[in-house]
Amino acid sequence: MSTSSTKLSWLVVSLIALLVLYFFMNFERATREITVGFRGEAETNRYLVAQRLLESMGVRTHPVHGIQELDEEPLSEATILLPTRRRTLSRERSERLLDWVRRGGHLIVLAWIDSENPEKRTDHLLDPLHFEQYVAEVGSRNLSIDPNAPPGNEHEGESYLDYTAIARIHFRDRDDPLLAEFYPQYSLVRTQGPVRWSISDRNGAHVMQIDLGTGLLTVMTDDSIFANNSIGDHDHAELFWRLLHGSGRDGPIWIVSSEDFPGAWSLLVSKAWMVLSSLIILVCAWIWSVSLRSGPRQPDEQEQRRRLMEHVEASGRFQWRLGEGTVLTAAVRAAVMDRVRQRHPGWVALSPAEISQRLAELVDLPAESVARALIFQRKTDRERFPQDIATLEKIRRAL
Repeated sequence: MSTSSTKLSWLVVSLIALLVLYFFMNFERATREITVGFRGEAETNRYLVAQRLLESMGVRTHPVHGIQELDEEPLSEATILLPTRRRTLSRERSERLLDWVRRGGHLIVLAWIDSENPEKRTDHLLDPLHFEQYVAEVGSRNLSIDPNAPPGNEHEGESYLDYTAIARIHFRDRDDPLLAEFYPQYSLVRTQGPVRWSISDRNGAHVMQIDLGTGLLTVMTDDSIFANNSIGDHDHAELFWRLLHGSGRDGPIWIVSSEDFPGAWSLLVSKAWMVLSSLIILVCAWIWSVSLRSGPRQPDEQEQRRRLMEHVEASGRFQWRLGEGTVLTAAVRAAVMDRVRQRHPGWVALSPAEISQRLAELVDLPAESVARALIFQRKTDRERFPQDIATLEKIRRAL
């Protein structure tokens, strides 16, 4: 091996060694967890963990995909969890739900509507019961509040939200209170009527329960504490259990997981009413314009078709205006002579005067007129043209 090859090999090995040394000095192997979210049914059903919890404790659960699946009313001791926004829940269906509660059912709903919003829609379920939800603005809020300080110590003229507030719920059969963490910017108020039971923290009330007939109505500001990723925090799971089985209730649980989709007519009336109104006006105008006709409709006139001779006559007049009268006369003469050759072949050998004489005797015309109409006079003027054509036509018919 040559000296140059040896040096090159040592150089390559040294370079690789330096690269390996640099890699191990600057990089290290590490394990990192990446949140990929829920998969399968848990991706679409945010109450799947809560549902599995209830099933493991022997509670019958019935997940449904819309309030329309509850047309057959559950038993009076059942509980309906309705966390949807209820955008398509009509007044009639809302009254049916409240009547079901009055007969002993338990309905749990969320208060989605901001009562301070001037454009808020009507809540057919909660408005008649005087529930109002307030949404505080998130932003310029002072978070340096002592969590142990009693409520009501805020500075005058200022508004505060305690983002670290934890609700403490006391139960008689439990020594320590249950802990629950709600969204701080939502609070619930009932302007009229008593409240049977409520859950509050320093930011206000988040859960209210009232007696309605022989049943219960529970209103919440948010249901995030019972979702798949939060039910295991604090005491949310036990609170969920106690909320569903308060007052000794042990009936089945109906969980409505999605919103009813409005029908096509409802969408047209609510979203495209101006287009629909314009279409109705146009249809009415069209009906009015059509209805003005009186009596039967007149039949359509049939298209008139011209006779062949009209085209021939027009063509002849056009030729004459172009000075082609001699051509027209020559064409008629040629047609007559062809007929003579067919009917009287022996006349072909005769002179023009003899042919004119024979044809004059045949049609009973003067020999001069026949001779003039035939080829014996080349020029055709305006006065002679009709006479010559008439003579030639008479000869043609006689042959």
